Amino acid sequence: MTKSTNNKKLIQVEVDKALYEDSKRVLDDIGIPMPVLINALLKRIVAQGRVPFDLAQPEGQQSNSVPKGKSRHKFTKELAKIPFYVDHDGAKATVYWQKRNEMLIKAGAVMKADPKLNKDGSLGFSAKFAQKLRSEHTDSFQNFVTTKDIILKSVNEVGLFLYFAGTNSWLVLKDKNGKSINAWSVVVE
Repeated sequence: MTKSTNNKKLIQVEVDKALYEDSKRVLDDIGIPMPVLINALLKRIVAQGRVPFDLAQPEGQQSNSVPKGKSRHKFTKELAKIPFYVDHDGAKATVYWQKRNEMLIKAGAVMKADPKLNKDGSLGFSAKFAQKLRSEHTDSFQNFVTTKDIILKSVNEVGLFLYFAGTNSWLVLKDKNGKSINAWSVVVE
């Protein structure tokens, strides 16, 4: 069902409740509102003239097999005591996972100054979101070095804030022995 409002179109879609809740949780962790993601997907479809990912079943995959989902991570009190370090793409920081939805970047962190641009010279989706995140904390850094501790909601926000993402931040944050925050917190099923 669609509904027009000026130059906008409201789209209503029925989806499986569990799928909606799972995808909303992931998007909330990343800090991306669902309408923003849907708009970005539709823009990419128009720009590329196709769906921007393969919808075919992978070769050799049985139709009755259940694909593995995205890794889940569990916060524990033990994790809150471990400093995790970032040394990626010009960014350096010490980060603590304080609570389930609370990551602390210690003052003195070095942020990557400029995002990679798209081929056409424009900012990508991640870079735009990272700049918004940085604008919310402009009083907490100077010359791309944090002057105060900064609290963010997720590992993904930490990656966006420090180095404009572009990689799996669960593998970038490592303890003093090189063990990733992913290895510390992933739930094995």
